[in-house]
Amino acid sequence: MKNYIFLFVLCYLCENSRGFGDLETLSKSLYELNAKLFQNSVRKDENTLYSPLGIADALSVLMLGARGETEKSLYDTLSASDTGIHHLSFKTLMEYYNKDKNGTKIVNWILVNSNNHLKEMFAKSADRVYKARVDIVNFLNDSKPAMQMVNNGVEKMTDGKINNIQKSPFDKRSVMVLINAISFKAKWKDPFVTENTHLMSFTNSDKSKVKVEMMYHELDQTKYVRNNDLHVKLIEPPYVNNYTMIVALSIHNQTIEELKLVEQNFQNYLDVIIFIRRYGCVIN
Repeated sequence: MKNYIFLFVLCYLCENSRGFGDLETLSKSLYELNAKLFQNSVRKDENTLYSPLGIADALSVLMLGARGETEKSLYDTLSASDTGIHHLSFKTLMEYYNKDKNGTKIVNWILVNSNNHLKEMFAKSADRVYKARVDIVNFLNDSKPAMQMVNNGVEKMTDGKINNIQKSPFDKRSVMVLINAISFKAKWKDPFVTENTHLMSFTNSDKSKVKVEMMYHELDQTKYVRNNDLHVKLIEPPYVNNYTMIVALSIHNQTIEELKLVEQNFQNYLDVIIFIRRYGCVIN
């Protein structure tokens, strides 16, 4: 039997987090942004890994200092309900993640060319809301040292999990560079056993087969749902500290294109995920 496995990194805002803003609305806007990114970023001939949370975080920093048409464009892209509430919600989220002891690190870094002026109010707000560090650099003469500074800084701030985030010197014509990095490392709540990893057949979207290492484990507490309307089965293996991974498996061996993962279907997936969180195992 041929199986296609799709992994989605989804942002789940912990119900126990406390603060100002509207985390439920922010979570919905992140899913909507993810749908847009998915439709425009995923290619048939390559693997794609991206973080909707990281992209939304960076765009939100820009929206904090934008005005006029630029602000409206960012507002629409982020599906923000209200700019003030959006920023407050992100502030709460940043505080929750950055104090987390489970290995989540979110870094924002703004590099400004020495010939350009960054408004003090924006710099203070970016630091207060998004913990964004601001440094003045000379891109014309110090492009390579700036690259090394960023790589060393991000590696330190993510406890060595992300290194060489900037692969080449910055463009000497740069006015401002915004860097966002997210690292996540957690332990499974019900750990996989290394000895149970075996080579198994995996079918690619072009119908070719390859042998890959697959983990096998009977998970007693994993939530499961089957939805025939969406043609998928979903499981939710938990990490410690309220983190989870959602794994989607097609029922009828569809490719990722055949599943029609458009924005509306992403909302349907979200509804199913919310349902699985509340009621556990269910078959539709």
